[in-house]
Amino acid sequence: MDGAMLPVWLLSLLAYSRVLLIPLHLVVDTLVLLLYPRAAKVMRPWDLLKNGILRVWLSGILADVVANQLLSRLLVGLIREDSAVGPLLPLLWAALGTLLAGGLTYFANLYFGLEHTLLTQKQKHHVALCLAVFTAPLLYAAILA
Repeated sequence: MDGAMLPVWLLSLLAYSRVLLIPLHLVVDTLVLLLYPRAAKVMRPWDLLKNGILRVWLSGILADVVANQLLSRLLVGLIREDSAVGPLLPLLWAALGTLLAGGLTYFANLYFGLEHTLLTQKQKHHVALCLAVFTAPLLYAAILA
C-alpha cells in the first residue's frame, strides 16, 4: 500500500496554476504547428501536427517544470542571503523564468520535440523559436497574476 500513496514532490509539480496552463500549452503548441506550415508553405499542416504535437507538448511542459524548479532553488538562495531582494522578487522571477523557460523550450523542441518531423533543420529552428516565444511567458504570467 505504500507504493500507492501520492509522493509529496508531485504536489509541487501539479500546482493549481500549472494544471490550468497545461491545456493552454496544448492549444498554443497546436496553433503554432498548424499555422507555421501555412505561413512558410512547406508542408500540409496536419502532417506536422500528426507527427509532432505529443512530443512538442511534452517537451514544452517538461522545460517549464525544469525552469521553474531551477529558478525556485536559485531564488530561495537569494532570499536567504539578502532580504533587500524581496520587493523585486516577483519581477526577477518572471524575467529570469521567461528567459530560462524559453531557452529550455527552444532546445527541447529542436532536439526532441521536432525530431521525427519532415522539416529541414532551418524549419525546425523556426518552429522551435516560435514555440519558445509563444509558450515561455505563459507560466510566469500566471504566477504574477
